[in-house]
Amino acid sequence: MKFEGNIARKCAFVILAMLYGCSGNTESGSNNQPSNQNREKAPAQIKEIEPVIAADFELSRLEGGTFRLSDYRGQIILLDFWATWCRPCRMTIPHLIKLYQQYKDKNVLVVGISLDGGDPATVSKFVDEFKIPYPILLGDAETVAKYGNFPAIPVSFLIDQKGEIVERHSGFRPRQIYETAIDLLLAGPDESEG
Repeated sequence: MKFEGNIARKCAFVILAMLYGCSGNTESGSNNQPSNQNREKAPAQIKEIEPVIAADFELSRLEGGTFRLSDYRGQIILLDFWATWCRPCRMTIPHLIKLYQQYKDKNVLVVGISLDGGDPATVSKFVDEFKIPYPILLGDAETVAKYGNFPAIPVSFLIDQKGEIVERHSGFRPRQIYETAIDLLLAGPDESEG
């Protein structure tokens, strides 16, 4: 029984990876940007969820030091789980860079969590090539488990000022999706409610 369950999980991961374009490290050493035609065809899902407190974690920063999520309570945080070999992740990163630049002075933090399996040299080269200005953390299985053991990447979580996850996005998402949600969080609760 256990053997069959492992096969089913692996098959599910392969199917999802094919749908999302994250089928393995087929692009190592490549910094090719996907074409606009590929961007339009990229599958995407948005899953709005019941707000739940984001699991705290402490991870190593690519540039040194550590990052503890709870130290940033009071800010809006966009956590993006990604990897250098994942094509939809590569498509998403320019949008995240623009979001970072747009909101960095408005108490909004974009954070990338690399799932490249503890290879900081590959991640560092990628960050330099793409000129990623926001913090990049080196992810681990424990942190992925805290956020639901998602089967494919990219996956992002939007966390509000109270530390609650208010949205989960899977696959490539244009920055306008995030902008709408961030702007609503920055505006605060509707005064007519309650």
